[in-house]
Amino acid sequence: MDVVHNEVKQLGGSITAETERGVGTTFIIRLPLTLSITQALMVHVADQICAIPLASVVNILEMPIEKLNSISMGEKPLLHHEDQAYPFMHLGSRLGFLSPARGNKVPVLLAKSGARQIAIQVDGLGGTREVVIKSLGPQLSEIKGMAGATILGDGRVVLILDIGGLWISDEAMHVVRAHKTAEQMESERSRPLIMVVDDSLTVRKITSRHLQKQGMDVMVAKDGLDAVEQLRQQIPDVMLVDIEMPRMDGYELTTNVRSDPTLRHIPIIMITSRAGAKHKDRAMQLGVDVYMSKPYQEDDLVRNIEAMLTRRTIH
Repeated sequence: MDVVHNEVKQLGGSITAETERGVGTTFIIRLPLTLSITQALMVHVADQICAIPLASVVNILEMPIEKLNSISMGEKPLLHHEDQAYPFMHLGSRLGFLSPARGNKVPVLLAKSGARQIAIQVDGLGGTREVVIKSLGPQLSEIKGMAGATILGDGRVVLILDIGGLWISDEAMHVVRAHKTAEQMESERSRPLIMVVDDSLTVRKITSRHLQKQGMDVMVAKDGLDAVEQLRQQIPDVMLVDIEMPRMDGYELTTNVRSDPTLRHIPIIMITSRAGAKHKDRAMQLGVDVYMSKPYQEDDLVRNIEAMLTRRTIH
């Protein structure tokens, strides 16, 4: 319940528990009335996910990629569909996230912008869901094209797009991918990558923030199975692993890593509330390099990570 309590507190609400012997426990969650909740359509733009308020979506079409490629991308591109001409916008190009279209057909949204409808090409659809709209704060509130943001269940922050703002304003949000200098690329390559594997969202967030402040890059996994799937795509320099996790616990994950020739070299620091000698002995037998019990000092964690990185460099 610590995760729920933390999220409710961030929203300005409160949570209380009432227990009656022989009957059960009732959890009461109070949220402010000013909290805005809406239905949103999740769309894929290159490797990003964005949310579009469902109220602004009139229809969803599947269009042949050849037809979209034939649209003249002048000042006022138009999509002709069923004897109607719709102003056309490629969302990826508008935001600066370019990616080649996959397949023979791609989704196109017919969305409302004021009194007219516009056609918006996206790279994929992620279904609809109820989202909580969070304010972007004073630093980003002036950027046209963003209605707010929401946080998904896995902790990812997703922007909620304002279609009207994206369409009519030249000051709308746009991503600029700057060319990196050789020194910047070398600096990024030298930053260690740490994987944090823990089923607690709070632990993942707190640990990630602390390590990032220490000049480290972080990838997170919610349990052992999630970590195994991510390890197929990217190999970290050090892994921080909890023991008690659903689907695949820390012991099973360690066994999996140590049995894989491409992964067995990764140092593993196990961080757990199990302080007993038998748990530590089992972890060390499976191949854990450092065993830390909670609570621990953050400085001790950083020292252990640096020691593992130094040992890898020497070897």
